[in-house]
Amino acid sequence: MEEPVVGPPPELRIGGRTIGVGHPTFLVAEIGANHEGDLDRAIEMVGQAAEAGVDAVKFQSFLAANFVTRSDPSFEELRRLEMPREWYGVLRRACDEAGVLMFSTATNDVTLGWMEELGFPCYKVASAHVTYYPLLQRTAQLGKPMILSTGFSTLSEISKAVETIQDTGNRQLAVLHCVGDYPMRPADANLRVMETLRSMFGCPVGYSDHAVGSAVALAAAALGADIIEKHFTFDRSTPGEDHTISLEPAELTRFVTAVREMEAARGSAVKRLSEGEQAGRAVVR
Repeated sequence: MEEPVVGPPPELRIGGRTIGVGHPTFLVAEIGANHEGDLDRAIEMVGQAAEAGVDAVKFQSFLAANFVTRSDPSFEELRRLEMPREWYGVLRRACDEAGVLMFSTATNDVTLGWMEELGFPCYKVASAHVTYYPLLQRTAQLGKPMILSTGFSTLSEISKAVETIQDTGNRQLAVLHCVGDYPMRPADANLRVMETLRSMFGCPVGYSDHAVGSAVALAAAALGADIIEKHFTFDRSTPGEDHTISLEPAELTRFVTAVREMEAARGSAVKRLSEGEQAGRAVVR
């Protein structure tokens, strides 16, 4: 009986980084709207995230008028947290100088156009938009790598979203397991769903974390997540659900260090003696 042909594990390239099995976990500091509408603070957070050692920072590119009517009670707050067009180039330069990649969540054609003008390396699609097929198509047609979060979604909805993206000819996709609770209870994390996603879609997989603290995200790293997205804030006591589930600068540094140690500890499936074991084996035996 012939041995089955096994191809290489799926990989994705984003901004010179290779993402997939056997490569370092692609760590994303999710700044989102935690800048609180302050450009100077956003720039400072970029520098802090870079110092912590992440690979990328992510923002949220939304316009209040695309989400709610002007009479909606949340309209003014959403507009306060928007990223104006002039921010994009400034933040992109700050990220380039700090040595981290910058990308953002695609929500509408206008901000997608702003990001394309600056050559963003990839796009994120949020859990809320898994069934927003026109947005999935338009984003995929740009030909850039895409990262799809899957909170609130059934497997059939995720499958249709992946099919919608891939039908454009764009196969540059990573799928993130996510639980859309703010905050999420660790008992609801169900991290082994990453195995299911990897098996179903044959692409890099990861985890977008909404738990308080870093324990669940570290568990995802130990289980082999290719990408981990963790919210980041300058001060967790700031009002707002995203701040509550975020890490502060010193915590983010410790998190990155712990993930890199876990990567080294995972090793391989091959049983072999360490150098220390080889040196001490004769003495111990």
